[in-house]
Amino acid sequence: MIPPLIQNKIRKNGRTYSVRSNRSRTFFPEEWNKFYNELKYFQKPTFNFLINTGARINEARNVRVSDIDLNNSRLVLRVTKVRAKKGEKFSTPRMIKISTQFTCYLKKHIRDKELLGDDYLGLLSTPASNIAMKKAL
Repeated sequence: MIPPLIQNKIRKNGRTYSVRSNRSRTFFPEEWNKFYNELKYFQKPTFNFLINTGARINEARNVRVSDIDLNNSRLVLRVTKVRAKKGEKFSTPRMIKISTQFTCYLKKHIRDKELLGDDYLGLLSTPASNIAMKKAL
């Protein structure tokens, strides 16, 4: 038997809150499709970007149009997570190969939003994406 995904707990003051019981759980394809279909139109680019690149939300939010190489199907993540090492404060850029299907999606997104080279992609902030996930799930 699979344990429930969310367990309800009770605080001292009587209010309830929920906690995920399994943090290593991932979406199955059917679950992802249901979740994605529940999102609003303006929320979909954020999650589409995350699922296709594997980037963290903060890395994705800092991608500019100039960081995307549409001809070679690559993008550069200039802001990445940095481990604290002595004397190292700057992150090294990561280059990610993306699928041609996702490249076509990005071309359409850039064209529809009329974005220029220094513009960000317009993805949701971290709190906004968390709220979108809660509402859609």
